[in-house]
Amino acid sequence: MRITGLIVPDEVAVKASITSAVEDYFLALEPFIPGLGGVRNDRVTATAVVGVVSGIVSIAGGVFTTAAVTLLAANVEIYTLGIGEKAKAATVVYV
Repeated sequence: MRITGLIVPDEVAVKASITSAVEDYFLALEPFIPGLGGVRNDRVTATAVVGVVSGIVSIAGGVFTTAAVTLLAANVEIYTLGIGEKAKAATVVYV
């Protein structure tokens, strides 16, 4: 995950909140297994992650330029978890 242009009054606290919220978002995802029912929650989307970041930054009275989900240094717009795969936010990088 890469965030650029973050400007907030309390940068340390906001960065900690963003990291925690992004980790929670990824950990809540789980593979979808057809036939077992339930709500499908197996897709990492850039839109959802940007929404998580935007909510925290907005509440803190700040702004940011962009937020991108990355996998092996490439931007990812949508990623669907495979069977048995769990999502994890490795790091949040601020540029």
